[in-house]
Amino acid sequence: MLSGRFYSLVLTFYSPELIQLKILFTLNKEFFMNKILIATSYLTMLFASSGSAFEVNSPGGSNYAWYDVGPQCGSNYRENCGILANYEDDSVREVVKGQLRDMYTYGQRRLRIPVFHRGDGDSKTIMNSGTKANRDRIATNVRNLVMDAKYAGFVEVMIGFFPMSDFNNPISWDEISYNEHNDPYGDNGATLNGLAQQENLQTILAVRSQIQGLIHYRIDLMNEGAPPSNKHRWHWYVARTWSDYVKITRQHHDTVGVSIIVDGGAHSTLPKERYQNMMNAYKAHSTKTPILYSIHAYRDAGGNKDAIEAFDQFLDSQNDQKGWIIGETLYTDPPTQTDFKQANIGNRDVFFVLQWPIKYPRGPSHNGTDMVNVMPWLNYYWEELRKR
Repeated sequence: MLSGRFYSLVLTFYSPELIQLKILFTLNKEFFMNKILIATSYLTMLFASSGSAFEVNSPGGSNYAWYDVGPQCGSNYRENCGILANYEDDSVREVVKGQLRDMYTYGQRRLRIPVFHRGDGDSKTIMNSGTKANRDRIATNVRNLVMDAKYAGFVEVMIGFFPMSDFNNPISWDEISYNEHNDPYGDNGATLNGLAQQENLQTILAVRSQIQGLIHYRIDLMNEGAPPSNKHRWHWYVARTWSDYVKITRQHHDTVGVSIIVDGGAHSTLPKERYQNMMNAYKAHSTKTPILYSIHAYRDAGGNKDAIEAFDQFLDSQNDQKGWIIGETLYTDPPTQTDFKQANIGNRDVFFVLQWPIKYPRGPSHNGTDMVNVMPWLNYYWEELRKR
């Protein structure tokens, strides 16, 4: 949904591209509307309104990966109840459709759909991405979920990719000791890492091909994928995946790149370090960078008001005024809401907020309630942050 100030700018901002789009409108309305959304993202950054309050442009929603949580879903409260991995089951799909209607009723208009995948088997949450047939299954299930969300009234989705296992997840690659037992190629894991990166990329591309034209979407190429320093294989993965994605799709407007977590409090250097490494990775083989970022902020991990303000000020020092999506935060947490409302982030736009199904205080790690402990459709309070 376009806010009034940006809609009027789009109509009066006569560039050669928009004149051409006006002609194309009668031939291809879907193409035209997609271009308008892209143009709006640029104009949002160029013509941000004055003010310092943390305000949200549009209604957001939830990270939506499980249709139930609790002991009935396995020892970690979630594994057996994944949506995508069970979406061929008509009974699960009907439950999800009902939840989507409830979420819409509570004011949610956007979703982040996590795609957990690995190449060496699957579970009821993690899907197998090891073959083209398996990747096509993932893409089909994502498409069906997106179609059901759109039918319920949702207007936008972010697809977040969560590569799992030591093979697929580059977070672990720098810690693995490759030897004759786990590296059949004998090149210290280089070939294995390359194969994993291509498998992950093909999973992303398969999903993207199935949701184009269905709904306005953004792609998070890797959940919290902004690498810390001294993680050379991880850095390589981000650089290669970004470069491949931009070259193959000829597109960088429909992705947030990799998401980045802001944590550790106001004096932590980690978010700044991750940002710099992330930007260096984008620029390693490409001249393009994302037009906005997905930020994850949990106050119980130091992602509080002071940390948000410090990160905003650091980006200002880098002459980076791009807007944010809050891609993950605590579920219906009043102190988080207060932190966000009081944070001074100047003219930076926050497009929307997506809550993760974890309510403070977190539970113990032994049963998984430190990661998921509540269903995402029960409440949604972020409307109070909307611009009036």
